[in-house]
Order: sequence, then structure tokens, then C-alpha cells
Amino acid sequence: MACNRFAYVLNGSLRKMVPIFGVIFDLDGTLTVPVLNFAVLRERLKRFNVSHTDDILASVEKRESAAEKQEMLRILEEFEAEGREKFALQPGVDEMLEIFHENRIKLAIVTRNDHKAVELFLKHLKPRFQDGKIFSHILTRDFKPIKPDPAPVLHICNQWKIECCNTVVVGDHRQDMECGKAAGTVTVLLNNPANTKFKENADHNVDTLMELVNDLQSERIVKTS
Repeated sequence: MACNRFAYVLNGSLRKMVPIFGVIFDLDGTLTVPVLNFAVLRERLKRFNVSHTDDILASVEKRESAAEKQEMLRILEEFEAEGREKFALQPGVDEMLEIFHENRIKLAIVTRNDHKAVELFLKHLKPRFQDGKIFSHILTRDFKPIKPDPAPVLHICNQWKIECCNTVVVGDHRQDMECGKAAGTVTVLLNNPANTKFKENADHNVDTLMELVNDLQSERIVKTS
């Protein structure tokens, strides 16, 4: 069992500390530097009537024409491949993982990306983490239903035998926050210039991954019951 070094404040009728035993991360834009410009992808998918507010993966899944679905997937995968050419780890990833690992905090990844993005990420971690075993679960978009549905987080917490309230979901998008909140976890938004409008969807927000570690150790994260 993880130690109680990491916790958040539950600010209800009785203010109390709640220990954290697991952290679930988004991948793109969270553990890696955000490089994908989805406005470009939406422009490429415009002929399929994908609007600026539509969930792109949901639009692909519900497509009735097999030919159209295949073409949309081709465009999506081409777009993701372009993003992989600009890949960079988020600063502080290895240091953060080391601290959580030393303190026996369970770790997982839930991403709407495919397995190629995961493989590239693991390849760039420090050697001892490259086998991916530091993460008990790595769920890509092959796991259905995908975020923002809470199913991936609920599945992981059930496998961990940890209550969702003892878990943190960390991401850079509204979908990550909605997923975590629906599951009953604490949600933390990793800030970037493009996601300031999502701060209201999160319990807490940080500028760096090491700030996440520090805030979990110093009672700075507050969740309203």
C-alpha cells in the first residue's frame, strides 16, 4: 500500500485530508509536450462535416460508410504521424515518475492516442522505465468507451482495488477533467497557453509536473465535496 505522503484536502462540511494512492495520466500534452494542432485536423475533416465542436474520434466511430470511416482514420493517423515527428517529453517526467515510484504510488495512462504514440513515449523515458512496467495500465483508444466517458478510469481503479476518491486524473484537456470528475477522482489540469478555458473544469491546475508532486505533498490541492 502506498504511503500517505501524497494527499488532497476535501473541503466539505468537515475539512479533511484524503490520501492519494494512484495517479492516472493523459499522454499527449500531459506527459509529452503538446504539438498537435487539432484545428488543422478539423480542416482536413471538413468534407466529412466534422464541426469545430465535434468529438473527432466519436465522429469517426459513428460513420456509417465503411469507406468514409477508413478515409477519416487515414487522415487522423497521418496527422498523428506528423505530430510524432515533433515529439518531446514534458519537462520533469522522469523525475516525477521516480518520486511516485519510490513512494509506491500506482501509475497508469489513459489516452485517446494509438499504440504508436505510447511506444514513442516509452522509448524516450530513462532506461529503467522504457519497458513501461512503471505503469500498471496503459489504455489507448482501443479501450472502449474512450474519454470523456469515465469507463477507463473506473476500470483501472477497480483493477487497483483503490477508491476513485483516492486517485488523481491529470490531463491538459476538458475531456480529461470530465472523465476524472465523472469517475469521482480529483482532477488536475496541466496548464498550457491553449487550455486556459478548461481551468474551471478542474479541481486544481499546475504549470509543471513537478508542481503536481509538490502540491500533492503540501495540501495545496482542494476538492469541494
